[in-house]
Amino acid sequence: MEKSSEKDLNRNFIAILLLYMAFFNCNMILSVNIGNLLLYLPETTASGIALLVAFQLLVQIISLLFFGSYVTNITEKYSRKKIFLISNALICIGFFMVAISINFTMFFIFSLIANFSNGAFLPIGFAIIGDSFPPKERGNKFGLMNFALLMGSGGGIIFGGLIGSLGGPIGWRIAYCVAAFLVLTAIIRYSQWGIEVSKGQSEPEFNDLEAANQTYDYKIKFSNFSQILKKKSVIGIYIVVIFTAITTTTMGTWAIYFISMKIDSPFATFIASTLVILTGLGGLFGTIFGGKMGDSLSQKGKVRGRAVLSLF
Repeated sequence: MEKSSEKDLNRNFIAILLLYMAFFNCNMILSVNIGNLLLYLPETTASGIALLVAFQLLVQIISLLFFGSYVTNITEKYSRKKIFLISNALICIGFFMVAISINFTMFFIFSLIANFSNGAFLPIGFAIIGDSFPPKERGNKFGLMNFALLMGSGGGIIFGGLIGSLGGPIGWRIAYCVAAFLVLTAIIRYSQWGIEVSKGQSEPEFNDLEAANQTYDYKIKFSNFSQILKKKSVIGIYIVVIFTAITTTTMGTWAIYFISMKIDSPFATFIASTLVILTGLGGLFGTIFGGKMGDSLSQKGKVRGRAVLSLF
């Protein structure tokens, strides 16, 4: 397969970034509509929502391991672009079905389906980005992906909150429909701009493997995972990621709901959403400049400095 042009690679990256942003736009609608779900969706309880959030995390972990383990076998028959399109189509369908749920059970099931499909992002979407750009550029690209995560989440909070508040009993349904349409739009864009990137085309080390007629194993195995965890820098990053995920998931889901209950205003949800978004603005600057600083440290040979930087 011929190496893709820089223009095609950048358009492919933008298309993946838009898909990532659209997913988190959908996923954050729940946090600003907990009150609406408790009022207007039959069988909904606070404990049920808490259980849903916990299962979403569990399902994403299982999905990540599934796609990571079997993506090599699947891509022997189908292109990564096709698999990625299908997984994102399931996200779109899942959130659309969430919007028309007749009760919390239906809402619960299709939320998990959408989150399971999102597990393809790391072993497929991020792998495509890694294959598209050399190591010295990846920090900036992955930083932009995190920027897309924050922007998508912020968009879901703002528009999900506004539509949910102004739309009455069906406001949260309209919000999910609009978000699902955004996912569909991003899917269409990826179908136009997405390309099939050769595995390892931007990885210098792969040239040695090809010369020795060896094939790189993309599968995620427990033995590989345990070997990686033996490295101190990886353990440090892993611990930070775990505790950050626990904190941000709890605050991201419940903070707006509980803050809005303390505000005596018809726009309580919007005010609470604004406060939560303001607290996350620092992440936008850290994401962009952190990626660039990491790339700069890597180019100077300061690998340890790059690892330490990622902990902040």
